[in-house]
Amino acid sequence: MEKRKRTLEGPSKAWLVEERRFMRMGIQLIGWVFCIWYEVGWVRGVRADRVVLYAVDGRAQEEKRRAVEGVLRSALLQLGHVVIDAAQCAPDRPQRASEFDGSALACRGDYVVVPAVDPAQGGYRLHLFVGWHGRLETLHTHVDEEGEVERTKEILRAMLRPEGLGRDALRFAEPEDSEEEARRQAEAQEEARKREEARKREEERRRAEEEMRRAQKEARRREEMRRQAQEAKAREEAAWAQRPVFGRDGPLG
Repeated sequence: MEKRKRTLEGPSKAWLVEERRFMRMGIQLIGWVFCIWYEVGWVRGVRADRVVLYAVDGRAQEEKRRAVEGVLRSALLQLGHVVIDAAQCAPDRPQRASEFDGSALACRGDYVVVPAVDPAQGGYRLHLFVGWHGRLETLHTHVDEEGEVERTKEILRAMLRPEGLGRDALRFAEPEDSEEEARRQAEAQEEARKREEARKREEERRRAEEEMRRAQKEARRREEMRRQAQEAKAREEAAWAQRPVFGRDGPLG
């Protein structure tokens, strides 16, 4: 009877050990799969997109620009995005797709949003420039004061996705008139010119500092050589003064 009891208990314990081992392996496997999904982004929505948001520019009053910036920030948060203040990591407003990519890299973001606002009857003209992995999309549209948050959410939802605007561009886009487009291009060219001048001034400043450092280093080297020469001469003179002199120090040798 005792032998039969031990026979029944033995396989049962071994089975429990195997079961626990497989459970641990399953939990570890689930953890690894989740980490891969989070990092690579295989499942959309597992990791929130990081959106680099610039301050609102344009011809609208400063108070209006700040209000629209608040609407954009609120809409992005409601859509589940992480909002990054561009002023903290990439203060220069980008113009070309490569510059948008640079801002995304500097801020560790997924999307880069550069907004501008112009006054319009019953609301405002919203200009959005969105960069994502080498792609730059532009949207010019009218936003009414009433329901602006929902309208903004719809626009951002359509733009902040890997496939971009696509056919939704026809639903939202309202092309600029020729004067407004010319003005915006002139402003962009002027800003690019200022950035280029600032870059050249910075290069000249760095070059002048480097030349000054080289001159100071050369001056220190020459001063060290002069000091060493003076010390060597002083040692020679001291040795000459201390040499034995016949008649003063007695017979030499």
